Amino acid sequence: MGLQKQGWWLSSLLTLVAATASACTPDYRDAGSYQIVTATDGLFGFRCQPRTELYYVDRSSPGSEPVYLGTCGTPRFVTEQLGLPHDPSCYAISEDGTALVYFHRPKWCGAGEIAERKAGGVYTYSPDRGDSLLYTERQVGQVWSRAEIDNHAIRVGWHDAEPSPSGAVCSQNLLIYANGPETPEGEPESVHDCG
Repeated sequence: MGLQKQGWWLSSLLTLVAATASACTPDYRDAGSYQIVTATDGLFGFRCQPRTELYYVDRSSPGSEPVYLGTCGTPRFVTEQLGLPHDPSCYAISEDGTALVYFHRPKWCGAGEIAERKAGGVYTYSPDRGDSLLYTERQVGQVWSRAEIDNHAIRVGWHDAEPSPSGAVCSQNLLIYANGPETPEGEPESVHDCG
């Protein structure tokens, strides 16, 4: 009886370890010049919420290693409660697949040292212009909304005391397109400390 019980516990433990390992397996997706990796750490994402890692891939050079750009993410309760199929405040790729705009979150759980070496904020990237910081985390924040958005743009909240170059004021949303332009969206949402 004792051996049978130990066998059951060992079998259960191995099943749990196998399930945990498969639950933490990253999902890779190619999109234009980029590789989008969705990863979860810990037991079924209980330790860390899913995160999105963004990489540039030089497809003209066979065997080239992907270049890390940034990490962002949305808490699972937001995507489940709002029914968001993806994160419209995280990243967007231009229609031709070459330009990227993304919100880098260096302190996102599980992001690691490579993410922490880069300042947080909204960046643009293209193979010909490289990586460029548009706005710091002090100026913008993530916005989670079910409101429709062009899939080549991200939506962020403007928090700076000064208006954005396109005229967004504090607590107003800002749409930033992967190919460069940006536009304020809607009315300011609330009055709070800015800057």
